[in-house]
Amino acid sequence: MPIIVGSGGAGSSAPAAGILNTKTLADAITRAQNEFKGITLSTVDAVDFANQVYQIVGSATNWQWLIRRGTPFGTVAYQLDYPNVPGDLMRLREAWIWDDSSIYTPVLPLRIFEYMPTTNIYSIPRAISVINNTTFRLYPPSVISRPGGDANPGTSFSGPITIGGVGSAGQWLVLFEYYARQKQLQVPTDNFEFDDSFFPTFFSGFIARVADFLDDERAGLWGGRNEKGQFQGSGMWGTFAALLNEEVRVENIKSGQSIHAPAEPIFLDQP
Repeated sequence: MPIIVGSGGAGSSAPAAGILNTKTLADAITRAQNEFKGITLSTVDAVDFANQVYQIVGSATNWQWLIRRGTPFGTVAYQLDYPNVPGDLMRLREAWIWDDSSIYTPVLPLRIFEYMPTTNIYSIPRAISVINNTTFRLYPPSVISRPGGDANPGTSFSGPITIGGVGSAGQWLVLFEYYARQKQLQVPTDNFEFDDSFFPTFFSGFIARVADFLDDERAGLWGGRNEKGQFQGSGMWGTFAALLNEEVRVENIKSGQSIHAPAEPIFLDQP
């Protein structure tokens, strides 16, 4: 049976299920202006400061709130590269191939490599890589073109799976999940992508950046990451670093490791 996941899994751009993201940049601006009595942040400055902190946050680890589902695409016989990379892709998370002409065919995992060479060997794809952040490369290329159009385009893995008629599905449908780049905030009404529970961590960085702008001695210094991968800083920046380190630690525990059953059955030798 194919794996079925919720609205935040493989094939949709929606955030993972269970995320409540109602906080906006305006909330951070209001709180910063309350913290530093008598100041008014311009929209240009506030958006610029927020994006600087958002960049630090978004690249800190592989956050679950940045997982997106890519639009599935079909293989073409002997074709190595496919221009189906989403514009906001940061890195691939997982990928599979599937003969979706039946719900009883297995979903086969693809190994993800940083780079794969071209080849004249053709078979069932077993691996995938991203070339120049614009193109997927399957290795080895498929010997089969997926017939017809998608029976249920863009909705595979979102269930229930619709099985099309003859010529509308088959080998091979490529499905994938990826980590997206955090969006660029444009206006104060923009929502953040993270859960509301993460807002205090973001705000601690935002208020430190505002303090920097005001030459407030409480701002301290931002030290980036040290050789152990820990964020560091002093003053308000130190508070942000400590909170972000804890969020990263909890996220890595929560995410765990992805484990796949083998594509081929395992038999134990009988005595």
